[in-house]
This record gives sequence, C-alpha cells and structure tokens, in this order.
Amino acid sequence: MKHIGRNILIAGIVGAVTILAYTLNVVEPTDSKPENMPAKKSMQSSIEATGSVPFVLGCETYEPVSKEELPQEVRSAIASRYVAYAISSVFRDHEDNYKVILKSQSSKMIAFYSADGEYLKQEIVKPVQIVALN
Repeated sequence: MKHIGRNILIAGIVGAVTILAYTLNVVEPTDSKPENMPAKKSMQSSIEATGSVPFVLGCETYEPVSKEELPQEVRSAIASRYVAYAISSVFRDHEDNYKVILKSQSSKMIAFYSADGEYLKQEIVKPVQIVALN
C-alpha cells in the first residue's frame, strides 16, 4: 500500500513505451527487404512439372517411388539390418538417396540409405495415443 503511487507511475511509463513501440515504424518495410535475393521456385510449378506431389522433410524433398524402384543394394542392406520390419513405402530425393518407411506389428521406423546401399541414418516414429473424451 505504501508504494501504490510509484507502481502506478511505473505501469504508466511501461504502457506508454509499449504503445509507442507498436505505433512507430523503426525500420520501413522496404528497407528490411534484402536486395538481389533470388526468387524461390514455386512449389506449385514444380508439382505441375513433375506430375507428383513431393514429400518434404526439413530442407530435403523426397518424391514417392514404387517399392520395385528401390535398388537391390538398399533392399539387401534393409533386409539384413531390419529383420522384423517390412517395407511400407519408399521415397527418393534429387541425389538418389532413399527414405524407406518400415513397419512391424508394433512400431514404425524410417531408414535413410544412399543408392549404393550405404546406411545414412534412422528415425524411430513414436506412436501417438489418442484419448477420446465423452
């Protein structure tokens, strides 16, 4: 109770500074745009050109391919490393690296391989449990 006047003054100053910060343009929008920045190719035009919808993971773009298009080296490497898993779907990027979705009865895994069967990395997909509320 003793410092109510001081607290009101501080709140007023903070409020005024906040309002001024939101109402003033410190940097004009034209000044903040980088010059000579190349325009990105539209995703829509790339979809129209290839005829397929790419699967995007981070900065990498994978396009779906059939399981038969998976090289034998990659098939052999997957069969020896992931005995309990079956190949669910296959994706390929522009550098001929493969993203293979593997499923077992209780889990799902994503394995990444190069075209010559070299193991790159794997990701374990954790199941999401959905609870219905009545």
